[in-house]
Amino acid sequence: MSQKAIDALSQVQIIIAQRAKTHGDADETNNRIADLWSEYLGQPVTAQDVAVLMILLKVGRCKRGSPAREHLEDVAGYAAIGIADNGMEP
Repeated sequence: MSQKAIDALSQVQIIIAQRAKTHGDADETNNRIADLWSEYLGQPVTAQDVAVLMILLKVGRCKRGSPAREHLEDVAGYAAIGIADNGMEP
């Protein structure tokens, strides 16, 4: 892996920590969103589904124009949160 990629992932770690301060714990937030979406859609949605769907939201934004760094950082962050929500060990 290139040093630039490693640096980008380090930045994503910082962003996840910053967002935890403003948005709350990612696991709790994704579980809350999953409950709301489940109720709205009338079918089960998991916290991992939320992470994947948020990645797709960011992909949609990238397709509208050039992939802004922020969107790609968010994709990496949602992927990390999805891994954690699934209980996958690093």
